[in-house]
Amino acid sequence: EITIIASAFKGIKLAVGLLILDAAIKMIKKMKKNAFSRTILLCSFIAMLLINIFSWNFSTISLILIAALIGLFVFNISKKGGVRA
Repeated sequence: EITIIASAFKGIKLAVGLLILDAAIKMIKKMKKNAFSRTILLCSFIAMLLINIFSWNFSTISLILIAALIGLFVFNISKKGGVRA
């Protein structure tokens, strides 16, 4: 019985991974194609890959939040004139 449950969880893990991959592909297609966004994408991908390969205990969500903060910081710095929200 335990092996059936373990197999079910493996299937669920695979399905969740595919859903995340599908969402990522859609986001990549919609993102602006500039040097900064590509750099953030590449750095995030490499970081997640290294974290997974070396089994480091670091949340992917934390990595996404760090990338978002960097993006907001660069956006606010590069924004010239106008009203800041």
